[in-house]
Amino acid sequence: MYWKQPDGFYEDFDNGGTYHVYRSPGTTLDPAALTLVTCAEESDETSTGGVCHDLDMPEGTHVTYAVAAVDPAGNESALSAPLVVRTGDRVAPGPVTGVKATPRADGVLVSWAASPEDDVERYVVRTGARQADGTVEWLGSASCREGTSDPLAVLCGDLPDGETYVYAVVARDRWDNVLPPGAPEVTVVEATELDVRPSVTVVRDWDLGNLGHGTVIGGPDEDGPSITWRCDTTAACEEVVGYRVSRWNTATQAYEPLHAGLLPAGARTYTDTTAARGTTHFYTLEAVRADGGVAGTYAWNCVFQDRV
Repeated sequence: MYWKQPDGFYEDFDNGGTYHVYRSPGTTLDPAALTLVTCAEESDETSTGGVCHDLDMPEGTHVTYAVAAVDPAGNESALSAPLVVRTGDRVAPGPVTGVKATPRADGVLVSWAASPEDDVERYVVRTGARQADGTVEWLGSASCREGTSDPLAVLCGDLPDGETYVYAVVARDRWDNVLPPGAPEVTVVEATELDVRPSVTVVRDWDLGNLGHGTVIGGPDEDGPSITWRCDTTAACEEVVGYRVSRWNTATQAYEPLHAGLLPAGARTYTDTTAARGTTHFYTLEAVRADGGVAGTYAWNCVFQDRV
């Protein structure tokens, strides 16, 4: 605790005055339950105020502190305004309840109920794969992405391709205490992803240069799935007159061009600004020759998440 020197106390302090620090349990100062705090040796009092390190406070609870100025004759001032503190502990928050896993076209939505404990700082969602012997291999939390509107849900997964995973949600308190996902009291739920892959297989034979694209996006500033490419194979690239980007249409069960005609031969990037959030999109990039033939085809997918 830190405090400032009260007005008019300078002379008393210089002549042997001091401070008393008190605490009581709970979130209000109880005059009948005050304990005089023995401040740690490194605490310091100066003519401008003081500091007290209370190393004997109870763990894992609320305590309320107040400070009094004491003159050389032992007379105490009225107590300062109270300060409520939630003290640290080494106990992990209890199991999270209400855990659900809902498969969607852009991943698996994992949601849960808020913990009733007052020191929870954040939640950690873990994804795991069940092994043949029934145990779970935990894969980490990197594939689960938070949004901005719901603090009790995240969207997990990459390409929804029909795989089955298990999910666990654990609460981490401000002291970094957390239950391991494999603890017997932790709720584990299982869910099978949707399988949104196209029914048509595209042969990838792009050998013209490097490409780059996102596989999972969904940030508020992202306009849609995009791809960048190069065309470095001199002989083949000289024959390319343009590029065609197509997207899989689940209604027609076909890849359909996203633009009229061809993109220019000098084009090296494309963004699908018409892509809908909350689904997975499948694309092809074709390098087209003057005779209409295709010099190279590249197929990729992008999960455009609608994060909560």
